[in-house]
Amino acid sequence: MLVPNAELFTSRVTNNTAAPVRRTSVEVPVAYGTDLARAERALLSAADGVAGVLAAPEPSVRVRALGTADMVLELRFWTDSRRADLLATTSVVRRRVVEAFSDAGLPLPEPDLRRVELQSETSA
Repeated sequence: MLVPNAELFTSRVTNNTAAPVRRTSVEVPVAYGTDLARAERALLSAADGVAGVLAAPEPSVRVRALGTADMVLELRFWTDSRRADLLATTSVVRRRVVEAFSDAGLPLPEPDLRRVELQSETSA
């Protein structure tokens, strides 16, 4: 499709994706020894009810990585690509993750531990 530059600069442009829904995810580091069932419930509750997160397909949680200092859980969820602002929705979910972990008494790893692991990975 060819669109004149003047049209792009003077008109509103809507970018419609090919798919009506889009999956995204939020990765959450958790310490070894964390109750994974409780962490999964907290993550799913964080996505529940957030404007822009679709109820179907349902959000899911996976163990994404096993690091030297922690594990990484991945909360996956779907948004309506025509109605939801993906970045804003994901930001709200991230805030809700922090709240849900706090409410469940689940700690997030100390920032210093993550920094040490990242530095050792980049120097290797």
